[in-house]
Amino acid sequence: MTSPSAQVLRGHRVQTSFNSQTLDIARDGQRTRIPLSAVQAIRVTAPRSIEIVLTSGVRHPVTGPNPTATAAFATALSGALPPEPDPDTAAAVTTEQEPNRGLPWKLLSLLGAPALAFVGYVTWVGIARGSDGAFAALLGGPFILIGLALVAYAVEEIHRRAVLRRHGITVRAERTRPGVFTYVAADGVARTYRIKRQLLGIHLIHDPRKPHVAAHVSPWYFVAVRLFLVLAAGIGTGALGGTVSFHTAWLPDTQ
Repeated sequence: MTSPSAQVLRGHRVQTSFNSQTLDIARDGQRTRIPLSAVQAIRVTAPRSIEIVLTSGVRHPVTGPNPTATAAFATALSGALPPEPDPDTAAAVTTEQEPNRGLPWKLLSLLGAPALAFVGYVTWVGIARGSDGAFAALLGGPFILIGLALVAYAVEEIHRRAVLRRHGITVRAERTRPGVFTYVAADGVARTYRIKRQLLGIHLIHDPRKPHVAAHVSPWYFVAVRLFLVLAAGIGTGALGGTVSFHTAWLPDTQ
């Protein structure tokens, strides 16, 4: 009899899967890898919720799409666990940021409403000014979106740096492979940080309340100049697009 395919539990902004050795939890751009021997218990806490308890006491709540899938996954995962957990393997739990494969959902949600409004505006200009006016209005759209994206990135980075400056804990991260550094956060979980550095170790500052929020330590003036340039580029690019879309499109015909 052929064995059933490995199950994958897809919940709200979280995906959980496992193989014969490891349990993977992908959530909000992070991937946590847990040796099955480090799992103490699997508890179904609600029809669509599971709590994964590690030997270290750390709990990982995950969700499923429906009660049937959630219960089946809990049963399959419980059956895959070794007869006795090994507390020593809890130290092998790692959490790392997944590389971005497209625009973040936060950025898409931020730009979605302005993009729809802009489409409506271009349509209105096309009705009022004809195809030439609509083309001019449409031409500035990409510049506006790029400008908004740069400004949103700069504002979010400024906020992140401000939070880390107020609540952050600085640790030393050791290079485990090119461009990847590993650190153990305040919660005792090993996490990775990606940055192109040839050093054997770097200093990272992370938020103990959200240990995955981290940044490498840099001189304040370097960070300030970089964010100022990004913010200025965003404002300038957006202003250029706005001028083309909202001024040039309404210039009187020269004929």
